[in-house]
Amino acid sequence: MDYPLIQNFLQPLYYTNAPSNDGKWTNQDFDDLVDKANAETDKAKAITTFQDAEKVLVEQMPSIPLWYQNGS
Repeated sequence: MDYPLIQNFLQPLYYTNAPSNDGKWTNQDFDDLVDKANAETDKAKAITTFQDAEKVLVEQMPSIPLWYQNGS
């Protein structure tokens, strides 16, 4: 596994002013959930909080994932 948490994908792509947030999408609820998950010391709670952040993405749909390019 490359990275154990979804944070590696969520934060760079969708967090406000993130380097790969090409659509310039911003949502304070999403940012707050990512911040909360990043600060969590219990991995299970962090995962649950990241899943809550993903729910915000589903509701807002800031992008439509058409494909994922494998870099290897």
